[in-house]
Amino acid sequence: MTTGRALGSVLVGLDAREVRITATATPCDPSARTLTIRGLPEAAERETRIRVASALAFDSHACAVTIEGLPPGASAASLDLAIAAACLRAIDALADEGSPLRFDPAIPLVGELALDGTVRSVRGAPCHARQCAAIVLPEANAAECDLEGPLVWPVRRLSDLCARVEPREPGGPVAWSPAPPRRDSSDALRGARHRAAAQRLAAGGRFLLVGPPGSGKTAIARAAAELLPPLERGEATEVTRIHGVAGLLQGAPATARPFRAPHHTVSDAGLVGGGESPRPGEATLAHGGTLMLDELPEFRQGAIHALASVLRDGRAVVMRRGEVAGFPARPALVVATANPCPCGHHGTPRGCRCSDAAIARWGARLAETAARLGLERIEVPALTVEELAVSP
Repeated sequence: MTTGRALGSVLVGLDAREVRITATATPCDPSARTLTIRGLPEAAERETRIRVASALAFDSHACAVTIEGLPPGASAASLDLAIAAACLRAIDALADEGSPLRFDPAIPLVGELALDGTVRSVRGAPCHARQCAAIVLPEANAAECDLEGPLVWPVRRLSDLCARVEPREPGGPVAWSPAPPRRDSSDALRGARHRAAAQRLAAGGRFLLVGPPGSGKTAIARAAAELLPPLERGEATEVTRIHGVAGLLQGAPATARPFRAPHHTVSDAGLVGGGESPRPGEATLAHGGTLMLDELPEFRQGAIHALASVLRDGRAVVMRRGEVAGFPARPALVVATANPCPCGHHGTPRGCRCSDAAIARWGARLAETAARLGLERIEVPALTVEELAVSP
């Protein structure tokens, strides 16, 4: 019986936790080959065992793997590569050939394995790479860590652990290049009042745009989002970590300010974060960018109360099974929209069909919600005939 060791990494919120993996190997008849894994929940153990055993394709060894340090509720998919590496080290030591793996056992290995040995991408690669001097990651995730600074060894297949894979240069010295400015859509807004409103919102803050349907509330909000200044490098690093955990990166660091517009049916967890394995909510995904709450009165009051607390603290805190995950939630711009009354046409030439009592209740509800979220109210009147005649 021989032993092989490797380091893995799992996420709790935006924090990476080191996981120690020990594998022992014993020779056996090919018909008796097995792979057992201790330290994972039952369902995760079964899925991990199938993936790793298929990717290893070992013929005459029995391997027993022990996992230490896995936080409760953390996803184990990112441990596949480290488990396979520990097994390979144990099998090679058994054959007295020395391990062909080119990576020091102290370097974390992160990646999910396909049945054919392909290394799949994982969520949160920039968080795994944070505070590491070197790390082995799936090739698809390597570029996402350019702002973090570690030496990244990209691997495409399990066999790359034994091949001469060249590392990417540390990302720290890479020159920061924000996204190019987007087209100033405020020029397309009809009416000087709308353009002035967009520019006012672009200074940042929290606003409630109140006006009838078709008055341009949504267009003003989207134009204001595009007028926000470009991300600075430090902001981009934080946004990249957040979007990496959510699986929203496209193989590269974030360069533009996020824009999030959740539907009013969004759950509390979807808005502020949560889930069995905690994920960031819309408030966190809008960190450093714009959070738009279209048709604010349609949002459930429970979700509004949860959002108010998160925006007040600038942070969402989720507790699952004794583990606490924190997510920053400080959007540069929070903008909500609402109609002036239930039918939407109060104070317009079209005429309002609502009773005075209904209008009063609507107004009171709007005022209460705006106060809870700290929104400054801005009236957006219907466009005049002259403004409608102006070409965008």
